[in-house]
Amino acid sequence: KGARVKPGDPLVEIEEVTAPAPPTPTAVPQPQVVTEVKPTPKPEEEYSVVKIEGIRKVIADRMTESLRTMAQYTLHTEIDASELVRLRESRFKDYTYTELISYLVIKALRDYPTLNAHVVGDEMRIFKHVHLGIGVQTDKGLLVGVVKNADEMDLDTLVKNTRKIIDDVRQGKAPPEELTGSTFTISNLGMTEVTFFTPIINPPEVAILGVGKIRDVLG
Repeated sequence: KGARVKPGDPLVEIEEVTAPAPPTPTAVPQPQVVTEVKPTPKPEEEYSVVKIEGIRKVIADRMTESLRTMAQYTLHTEIDASELVRLRESRFKDYTYTELISYLVIKALRDYPTLNAHVVGDEMRIFKHVHLGIGVQTDKGLLVGVVKNADEMDLDTLVKNTRKIIDDVRQGKAPPEELTGSTFTISNLGMTEVTFFTPIINPPEVAILGVGKIRDVLG
């Protein structure tokens, strides 16, 4: 349980064995007098242990690999989101900020195509289409749902596909194609009190966008 294998690796070996010979009768042991020894109470433990395995182990390994093999360079900045807030409250009340920001990011990547890329060995692979990764918090940890060819979608289509994939991820029924192949990822903690944070790059991507809480700095 929890082991990782590659496609084609054997999972189990089955060996035929002959039936064992019947056991030789032995003498019936005589009852013995047993003195009950009460165990010494152990001191209360200061911690509990949870085994890291399965999908949690995969997530931990990938994040460790990212920090070990990629140059992590973080930039923090603030932007004026007044117009975004106004548009959502007036025209897009049924959409989340993550959905609206995703649409804006896709448009921005057209102007900065080198951020929509993978680094593989000594190659930088710049993609023609945006396969947008969305960080999704689940009971098993943070997973990335992937909307393929997101740059070809209008806002309504993007929102429809994003919601389906996020729902699949949270319910644990996302197929592999909805969990792999992202070219750029967004991680949004805006629904929390977090203002700035450092998201870890999802390898082999070259960049990730972390979005914090929208604050009222004028009030």
